[in-house]
Amino acid sequence: MGDEIDRRIVRPLHLRHTYLQTSEAFRGRDAHGDVTPADTGAGYIDLSGRDDATWAGAAGAVVSTVDELARFTTALQAGRLLPPTLLTEMRATVPASTDQVVEHSSYGLGIMSFTTPCGTFWGHDGSIPGHSSRSFSDTAGRRSVEVFTPTESTDAVVAAADTLTDQALCAAAGRSPGRS
Repeated sequence: MGDEIDRRIVRPLHLRHTYLQTSEAFRGRDAHGDVTPADTGAGYIDLSGRDDATWAGAAGAVVSTVDELARFTTALQAGRLLPPTLLTEMRATVPASTDQVVEHSSYGLGIMSFTTPCGTFWGHDGSIPGHSSRSFSDTAGRRSVEVFTPTESTDAVVAAADTLTDQALCAAAGRSPGRS
């Protein structure tokens, strides 16, 4: 699987810090991730050095930087990674369940549509213990927003990330969240 990620995504997009984590060790610096007091019943627990994501496979063991995640998301939406027919199939969505996905979204084939007051954007969110990320782009792949949270996705964190994502996508589109 890592070879396919390298061949189809990493090399064509010249991503230097993106890879499938296949061992406990990171290849370079990594963001510290915390488990929150809501989960521990006490203080924060830093998972640095203990946050082996290999168990998640393709569902969460891809390591990247925010800049490279943005490059991937915009390249996908701009049609630089897949033929148009496959991208169209990815975008055929059904309503998302309300647990563990971004509010106001529908789910396609490995991609989500995220509806804001400023339009619809495409991408995905994800989390593993101590880390949460969101990456969305406009349909043309010209603008993207990435939100990384180095903590567990509690209800409060998810609500704040939803609001931040909505505001950032509207700003990227050059619109106010109050008008569409």
